[in-house]
Amino acid sequence: MKRNPEHGSNANESNRPTVNTLRELDGFLSLGLKSEALCLARRTLKETSITADSFNAVLNAIFTLDTRPKRWLPLVESAYARLPKRSQRSVCLAMMSLHSCNQDYEAVSRFIPRRFGGDVGLSELAFAMEAGLAVGKMDQVEKLARRLPHALKVAEHPLMQAQLRHCLAEYHARRGNWDKAAKFWEIVTFNETLSDNAVIGIVELHVASALRTIRHGFRLIQEFNKNFDPEAEIILPGNDRAIQQNAAKQYKRLQKLLEQIVPKERQMELGIYAKT
Repeated sequence: MKRNPEHGSNANESNRPTVNTLRELDGFLSLGLKSEALCLARRTLKETSITADSFNAVLNAIFTLDTRPKRWLPLVESAYARLPKRSQRSVCLAMMSLHSCNQDYEAVSRFIPRRFGGDVGLSELAFAMEAGLAVGKMDQVEKLARRLPHALKVAEHPLMQAQLRHCLAEYHARRGNWDKAAKFWEIVTFNETLSDNAVIGIVELHVASALRTIRHGFRLIQEFNKNFDPEAEIILPGNDRAIQQNAAKQYKRLQKLLEQIVPKERQMELGIYAKT
């Protein structure tokens, strides 16, 4: 790629504010100076001209120091709009991270790149998969899922490996491959960052299986009532029907308890409850 012949000392001068900002921000983070770091982050986002490096550094500071990143959204989106088009691609991961923190997965989807490459490709793939699952875009999920086994082979960082396995587990859970899903989640339980997600996922699968069994029990009762013949009773009259009625009460009690753990919306995701 040809370089602009005018680049030289002037380019170095123009880069100095960015370098100074990055050094100052890094210093505040190293010293644990939260208010100073966030003040600098806010000031940087308001600047007329902002670079991709500064933008990414500021977002990293926000993720590190502020437990309420949502309040930064207007400033961040405004700064993103001022970035040169060629620089916006460089901050896609930061934007995906921010919207994911805010659980706005439709917004995450807007930043999914056409190709997943470079140092951040695996992270972008994980966020894209997470967003697709969250909004129920299963066509998109199917395409992304085909990339995950290879991504898992090349991933080196333990947290990245755990994120990819978590995505695979959720994908298989929704496809009805619960045994596969459980195996992936069992491995993720050893990662302290995502272990709670994995444990909850495994528990949900067991509860979903129990709910599916209860529904089968209800179908058996319906079949019994449909074909019930009082003259065929071999014990006290009405006793067979009473047994079924008592069973139905027990099923309803258990169903109510289990649906506190896996509500109907989650059951629909796992394919055991049809929307009516």
